[in-house]
Amino acid sequence: MIPHIKFFSSLKCLVLFLFSFSSYTQEIKGKVKDDLDQPIAGINVLVKRSSSDKTVFKYAVSDEKGNYSISLGSELDSFVIKFTSFVYKTKVIEIIEFSQKSDPYMLNVILDTDLTKLEEVIVKSKKKHIEIKNDTTFYDISKFRDGTERVIEDLLKKLPGIKVKEDGKLTFKGKNVESVLLDGDDLFDTNYTIGTKNISIDMIDGLSAIENFNKNPILQGIEDTEAVAINLKLKPGKTDFSNTTNIGLGVERKTDINTNLLGVSQKHKSFSTASFNNIGKEYSPYNLFSSNNSSTVDSKDEKLHIARIIQDGSFTSDISEERSRIGNNFFTSVNSIFNFTKKLKGKINLDYKNDKFEQSIINQTEYLNINNTTDIFQREFIEKKPDLFNAKLDLEYKFSEIELLRSETKVLNQDANTLLHIDLNDFLQSSRGTFENKQILQKFNFTKRLNNNSALSSDLLLNKTKLSQNLYTTPDLRFSDTLSISHSNQLVEIEKSNVHFNAFYLQSGKDYNLKLGAGFTFEETAMFSLLTYRNSDSTVSSNNLTYSNMYPWLDVSLFYKLNKWSFRPSLQTRYLFQEYADLQGISEDRKDEKYQFLPKINITYSFNKISNIALRARYDEKQVSEDHLYEEVIFTSNRGARKNTATLAPLKSYDFELQYNYNDFFNLFQFHTGINYSLNKNNYYDNIEINSLFTYNSIKMFDDGSKNFGANANIDKYVGFLKSNIKFNLSYNLGSYKNIINDSEFRDNRISSILSDLNVKTGFLGIINFENNFRFRKSIFHANLERNIQSTAFQNSFKLYLKPHKQIRLSANFDYYVPDLNNFQSFAFFDTSLTFTSKNGNIAYSILSKNITPNKSIFKRTELNDYSFSTSSYRLQQPYLLFSVNFKL
Repeated sequence: MIPHIKFFSSLKCLVLFLFSFSSYTQEIKGKVKDDLDQPIAGINVLVKRSSSDKTVFKYAVSDEKGNYSISLGSELDSFVIKFTSFVYKTKVIEIIEFSQKSDPYMLNVILDTDLTKLEEVIVKSKKKHIEIKNDTTFYDISKFRDGTERVIEDLLKKLPGIKVKEDGKLTFKGKNVESVLLDGDDLFDTNYTIGTKNISIDMIDGLSAIENFNKNPILQGIEDTEAVAINLKLKPGKTDFSNTTNIGLGVERKTDINTNLLGVSQKHKSFSTASFNNIGKEYSPYNLFSSNNSSTVDSKDEKLHIARIIQDGSFTSDISEERSRIGNNFFTSVNSIFNFTKKLKGKINLDYKNDKFEQSIINQTEYLNINNTTDIFQREFIEKKPDLFNAKLDLEYKFSEIELLRSETKVLNQDANTLLHIDLNDFLQSSRGTFENKQILQKFNFTKRLNNNSALSSDLLLNKTKLSQNLYTTPDLRFSDTLSISHSNQLVEIEKSNVHFNAFYLQSGKDYNLKLGAGFTFEETAMFSLLTYRNSDSTVSSNNLTYSNMYPWLDVSLFYKLNKWSFRPSLQTRYLFQEYADLQGISEDRKDEKYQFLPKINITYSFNKISNIALRARYDEKQVSEDHLYEEVIFTSNRGARKNTATLAPLKSYDFELQYNYNDFFNLFQFHTGINYSLNKNNYYDNIEINSLFTYNSIKMFDDGSKNFGANANIDKYVGFLKSNIKFNLSYNLGSYKNIINDSEFRDNRISSILSDLNVKTGFLGIINFENNFRFRKSIFHANLERNIQSTAFQNSFKLYLKPHKQIRLSANFDYYVPDLNNFQSFAFFDTSLTFTSKNGNIAYSILSKNITPNKSIFKRTELNDYSFSTSSYRLQQPYLLFSVNFKL
């Protein structure tokens, strides 16, 4: 039958299903899988009236997806069903008091491999580095290990097809990895770097990447997804109770303590970790050192996040944060899965993080061709104390093999206190900031499988988030030209409430997956700000407003495969209602309602099993965010101020991407290249006023949009017999935007940048191996079609590994940085490590030296934009020597 005729035939069957009832029958359906959770084809399914009966009553064979179906009639109340094969062990299941009405009886089975010893014939075969079965890629990790790995992340960096980002997040074949599983269990959810950064490499026996992954087991095989999960197979016999502990103490009171506990039983699986260090290491997924703090937000819950209005100290670094992070870092996490009963399963994740950062920064800013401006010299000392607690409780209840109820509860509390002492062009200031973010999130999901090929799923989400920020500055030079009078206090409070409900019908066929959905979304934001003089308590400016948007929506998406082509079109239709109210009565209240049509399409053509070309296109409209709502001035830092001209108009954007993918895992070679283009039909533009004491930014939306073009290419080649890896990445971006500076006309600006890095690592040279990483970056700004400023930087990191004895390992690392070739001031760092391991491998003693540098532990970085050039100098971790012992239980 022609595929598209089959598709419309299935839709017809769906309509008939909604308007009719099934007749009484006895039918058994299910899926046969192996112990690796892979479907098995060609399994004989035999039905007998009893175990002693030699006559086969009914018979079926599982198909290529492992599915089977048997119609029994209506006369049996008990019988025996037998699953047989030459390769797998026979499984016999007895059904007693069988009672069934309209729904098929679902019986899924897992068969164990039947290993038979051959006395006469011996077959030897060299095991491959990588094997692919359906949607799962299996890595033989013994082929990639060279003895330098300590934790899972060290191994992941070497595996073809897998990329480890700077924040520890993973990609596979260019797709983001959503989960890292332990023997199939999603213990860590989105915070899986807790596991990859802390689980010892000696704990795992295998690793696989699962494409088309679905966290909901009821929807597996019905819903087509582009999600990816990494599954870690734990070593048998070593996982009932495992502990690794590292204690490191050094000169200048340097400390690095880390302990991990892994426990596995039939009903319980748990991983706990605790760490403290003051040498710049990060063992958690929460990078509170980064100025944007985006790592505390789950990407899937980004719309529930509240953007910060007040800056709370920048710690941006061009080099490894382990060199530039100065302070104390404590983190502990408990992650457990409990199988209470066969039907009830629970998971709890508890994280606590406490940091203390401090930094001295000297910043020099030169303004380029801007009238009425004075160059800035600012010296500042920053002390920041962030604190975070994150708790999640997931419950899963199986009513039956086809019905599942899931609940997720999340509580987040994050706060920080920041102190700044500032010398701004010889004016002394101090600034104190507080930040507090609270979130309570509740999700429910109910899923019912109608049959092997269709299911119903519905979700309910309730969320409450509150952000509070306060900034006290004394003296505040924006109020007076003298040094004596002005002290300011800026308060910002934002609350956001979200309600989201949806229901989906999902259906799968041989060549297609269909998803039909409807739902309702409501969001309300309340914002209050108050800026006062400290001396007189008089109000300078205030905002008191509410914004809400709500929309019912319909969604249809389809995955359809036709020969070598695959199509993924989707369309969401909304009726959007927005309302903006200024409770102070300064500006007019506004309402807006409109239809929105948001289409997406992905088209892929597969040349063969290892190469394809994909086109992706999307149109989107984003509602206004809280950082563009307020119209009265808010002080965002000791010398920055900002306001908006609020509008209810959404940001309209078109995005296009063309990508070629070549994934030859047999020859351990990957090549990806592509281009992307985005067009914003409208955009927010900055009207910036700059003088020697402050920067004032007024933001307004215009219909004149912006454009961005990008191109990328990367190569990943692993030479198996040499145990060597070569990875090369190249990206280019060209963007355009407009702004106004000091009452100028609209300035047409462009920025072009190129970034490349080459990594080579050997593993074949016996006692000596090396790794080298070279990175090059160049940025050019153009203002009003004239070249304005450019910056070129590169860095090289060379690591040498020596293993003169089975129990002795040495390594040396030399890093070389040139932040700006125009200035050509270079920085060099040297690190060494010596490790002695006991004969049984349970204890390792190490001596580590770090940050040995001739640059007196000061690093300079450059930052540029279309109107200024800045140089920042900041302190680094002082050189230190660390003695550590690592032991396993």
